[in-house]
Amino acid sequence: MCQVSNSCKLRPSIRETQLSGRYGPLAVEHTIRATQRRARRRSIGAEQRPEEIVTAPRKKGEKPPVDSVVENVMSIRDLLTERDQGNGINFLEFVINPHDYGQTVENIFYASFMIKEGWAGIQVVDDGQIIIRA
Repeated sequence: MCQVSNSCKLRPSIRETQLSGRYGPLAVEHTIRATQRRARRRSIGAEQRPEEIVTAPRKKGEKPPVDSVVENVMSIRDLLTERDQGNGINFLEFVINPHDYGQTVENIFYASFMIKEGWAGIQVVDDGQIIIRA
């Protein structure tokens, strides 16, 4: 700004004096961080293994054990073949239990297994009815 002499370099400019306090506080207070304590590790008990299930060997001619899902699918299949007279049954009437929602869901689940295995088939008739056949 001073173009005439070098003496203006020694003198602080007006701008420098006005802004000198805006660079931050003159004295900085340092805070000491608190050290965090680590939780003690608990001792781990003895190693536990799952029980091994030992199945008895089957005798000759003995049927393998059947779980409940397969038994229920078989009973639904038998019920379908018993009720189906060749025309099929309305699917909703076959699976819905109006008094028990959980039973309805189970019936649909078991019917889906029958359809997947090919023991039953579904057909939609022209009037919109869903028919299940053995």
